[in-house]
Amino acid sequence: MKRLKKFITLHRSLLTIALVSYSLSTIASFFFFDRVRNPHYLPVGSPTVLSAEAQEPVPQEPNVDHLNVLLVGFGGPGHQGGYLADVIQVAHFDFDRSLLAFISIPRDLWVQLPSGLSNKLNAAFSIDVNNQDNQGKIISSPTLSSSISKATGLPIDYFIGIDFVGFQRAIGYELDGIEVQVTQILDDPWYPIRGLEQEPCGYTQEEIADLTSRYSGFELESQFPCRYEHIYFEPGTHHMEGHETLAFVRSRHSSSDFDRSARQQAVLQAIKDKLISLDSLKNLPQTFSQFATHIHTDLDKDIINSLAPAIRSIPNLKVITINLSTDNVLTTGTSNTGAFILTPKKDWQAVQQFISNQLSND
Repeated sequence: MKRLKKFITLHRSLLTIALVSYSLSTIASFFFFDRVRNPHYLPVGSPTVLSAEAQEPVPQEPNVDHLNVLLVGFGGPGHQGGYLADVIQVAHFDFDRSLLAFISIPRDLWVQLPSGLSNKLNAAFSIDVNNQDNQGKIISSPTLSSSISKATGLPIDYFIGIDFVGFQRAIGYELDGIEVQVTQILDDPWYPIRGLEQEPCGYTQEEIADLTSRYSGFELESQFPCRYEHIYFEPGTHHMEGHETLAFVRSRHSSSDFDRSARQQAVLQAIKDKLISLDSLKNLPQTFSQFATHIHTDLDKDIINSLAPAIRSIPNLKVITINLSTDNVLTTGTSNTGAFILTPKKDWQAVQQFISNQLSND
């Protein structure tokens, strides 16, 4: 009976992670637009040399009491850099303790790939895009999974990925909006309006050419104010529909990548709370099928279907968040081609120990 209870609890957690991860990964993929002008990635396979060789990490032994799901958001086909991982998280579930931890891993993290070459973590996903089923769904990401395991010490059990299609509908229509806890002021007068990326804002082609020759980066972007809108969120609880949620997680001019990771996790918590409150979750196979339409995953839907009669609600899990950043174990640097990168302040073992300590001190 105890083994049966643990088995059911495990697969309840799988479904919870799958449903929440759908929305999380969709949000994450929208960060693609922040990188279009200056993607800061190196071609896959570019050999590079770091100023100091990182110590080879030693992953922890797999533990049958834990489950780790890799969550990947990416632009998708038809978009520049569409198969670079824009946001990467690991959902770590300890089902004996009813603990769910979302571990945010920066896409600029500099890692050694299984090939022996070093590159940014976001480039690892693009190596695996051909691992598809007959519906064109990406069913695994062994290169990215292996790189993350070496960095974090966490073995990856399952993969869930999503592009940005359907995000606003998922939040606005399927979830009817969410209640997000905003912890600090977000004031961004330069939030891009989709569809107006090339709007001339009254300039002639000659004037645009002149501006382009004199400015670059944000200095150039700010010459075209009609392409942007002003978004503002005060601390407190905000009801957000699809557009507001997207703006909340995409905003970049008044915050850092690490701030966006924290906002993403606040939205994740709001999505989890909303999923728990929906009566439609009583029909879990149908709900899972609706969300799974856009999911790339190696999770077996048959498992969800077979256990559905025994599952009446999503468990009340304790959720914690862990963010790898320059405030704890990472430091900034540049590759030999001048690209911005993040590396461990000490070594990979220190990164792994930090994660282990955070999981133990929940």
